[in-house]
Amino acid sequence: MRSTSGAPVSMVWGAVAFTDSAGRTLMLRDTSRHRRRLLPGGVADEGETPWDASVRETRETHEETGLHLTGPPRLLAVDTLIPYGTRAPMVGFMFDGGIITPTGSASATSTTPTSSPTPASGPPKSPRSSWDGSPPSMPPAAEATRSTSTTARHREQQMSSHLTTVTQFASPDLIHAIVYEGHDQGDDPRWPESGAPDADTYRRWCGHMCGIACLRMALLVRTGTAPTLFELLDGARRHGAYIEDDDTGAIRGMIYAPAAVYVRTELGLQADVHPELPMPGLLDLLDEGRLVVASVHKEIRRPDRPAPGKGGHLVLVTHRQGDTLYFRNPSGTTAGTRTARLDTATFARFFAGRGISLN
Repeated sequence: MRSTSGAPVSMVWGAVAFTDSAGRTLMLRDTSRHRRRLLPGGVADEGETPWDASVRETRETHEETGLHLTGPPRLLAVDTLIPYGTRAPMVGFMFDGGIITPTGSASATSTTPTSSPTPASGPPKSPRSSWDGSPPSMPPAAEATRSTSTTARHREQQMSSHLTTVTQFASPDLIHAIVYEGHDQGDDPRWPESGAPDADTYRRWCGHMCGIACLRMALLVRTGTAPTLFELLDGARRHGAYIEDDDTGAIRGMIYAPAAVYVRTELGLQADVHPELPMPGLLDLLDEGRLVVASVHKEIRRPDRPAPGKGGHLVLVTHRQGDTLYFRNPSGTTAGTRTARLDTATFARFFAGRGISLN
């Protein structure tokens, strides 16, 4: 997330802790992708407060959980994640959802905080308490499970609305002409947006930056902000993820192992290299909530044609829904091939069975 001046600002999220009379915390079990247990809540949209985000996200799960929030917010804790490098931190606010009972009614017992907590003062020292006004309710089950279809649809909508596909070429509308019509890839009026120091440097490198574009998208998904393409390229080159031949000038990369070291040490994401990654393994990584930089043939942008081969180009696979894979292609020639989805059998025709998983 960035301010109107372009400066990076913190990524903010809100979550709500509902407890029963025994002090146990209600968790949602995500059955579609992460398979983790989560508090109700989510990332704040632009202009939204953490409390508003918590109310909205809880409201969106009401159909499956019966949860709703009323009354003024009471802050329980503030959590921050300071990433490596110069990126802005992630700041989370956890609010008190009150005491609920398995029958769906609120507990009659209510305690009042001895002080009014604020984000600066950290979590309150008093016990958790019920909300003033109409209390939250829940269905009889002690743990609520989101339905696969609703959660997957919500995640897809969030991904589409909050992440712009990063292309390796500065002007997406020129990609078709560049890859199929011989247009000079350096003849791009938007090249300064890539962070390149000059047009010649952009011309030399933009055709090799599919992996860098994937890293930038991964950072935007996980942290809400990211360096420019050429800032990321500089870091990757420092770690040996790209090599230039002294005699021919040929560029080799992205090389997985040094790229993963760069991601771990400077970008603050966990990165694991998978030199052998069959399709079932790819699906398992996605089900664990990982993003996967996958090696595919560049002609995956024309999946209706026979695959000329496998590998040589990188795409970012973000998640799956059943047998459908959702991925971002840095050299897609249309909006539908940049923000793309394919069934697993079609994807496998282009997939080289290797990649890097990010978490």
